Amino acid sequence: MKFDYLVKHNGIYYPAGTEVPIETNGGGNKAPAVDVSGKVDEPKAEKPKSKKYSEEELNLPYMKLKSLAIAEGFKVDKSAKADEIKEMLRTL
Repeated sequence: MKFDYLVKHNGIYYPAGTEVPIETNGGGNKAPAVDVSGKVDEPKAEKPKSKKYSEEELNLPYMKLKSLAIAEGFKVDKSAKADEIKEMLRTL
């Protein structure tokens, strides 16, 4: 299932517009077992670039972390905390 906002499912962050594996509840109906971390503007059709970031590389001021996440293809709103942005970048 695709969402038009950032979704955390089973401990993994999925950028807007990417496929999120949703389990069915046995009756064939989709059970949206997702934790919505924050709504974003538009879906992102492409996957972000793949780069592993070390803890040292992620030890940045908030605005630099936010810029890095945006450069990687994530939509980051005002309410996103530094730890949430770091977790998104760790999932790459």
